[in-house]
Amino acid sequence: MFIMKSLLLCEWMAFAFVACLICSTSPTASRETAPKTVQASAAELHPNSADSLHSLLSDLLATAKSDDQDRLRSKIAEMEIPDPDNWFTCNYGQEKGQGLANEYGKFLKVTEQQFEMLWMEFAKQEGEISISRFDAANRKFDPVKAEVTLANQVDEFKASWKKTDTSAGPANQTIGSFCFVDGKFRLKNLPHEVRILSTVTPGPVVPGKLLDRVPPHTLY
Repeated sequence: MFIMKSLLLCEWMAFAFVACLICSTSPTASRETAPKTVQASAAELHPNSADSLHSLLSDLLATAKSDDQDRLRSKIAEMEIPDPDNWFTCNYGQEKGQGLANEYGKFLKVTEQQFEMLWMEFAKQEGEISISRFDAANRKFDPVKAEVTLANQVDEFKASWKKTDTSAGPANQTIGSFCFVDGKFRLKNLPHEVRILSTVTPGPVVPGKLLDRVPPHTLY
């Protein structure tokens, strides 16, 4: 009798163990973990808003301050406009768009080098980043509220830097203009030369030698 009860108890424990395994791998359990994956993917996207661009540029500044040039260069490369020939012609027409695409491609690498140097300079300073939106009707950039969300893929922003300390360098600079393409902000152009200030020779700070000189150009 005792042996019979022991066998029944063992069978009941085995059944309970199998039932637990089935519950842990059931569709309900999978559905409970699925939202975490979806949320992680959604978090990687950049909303088309001034606040999102400000956050992206703040991250570039933090990367420059960490002196990780490889990571900074990688982040800048991610801001290239994908398939520029197609994007410019679709948004600006065949003739004008093709000309803009050619100019974009011609200056792309130099622009990225200058953009990288610009952030390395900002890393030596304390300052504030501000964002304005391009008003196509009035052909000018106007301040935009950070919480404003935009939907048009050709929305264009200008980012500016205002120095708040007494370090060497211009008090105000235009960082560049940006557009929103394929879920990310892209550097459209850098409308000025980047000057690197010498910090080696004692005495007054003077403009250093330009590594590359490219005439200012603005894409519209």
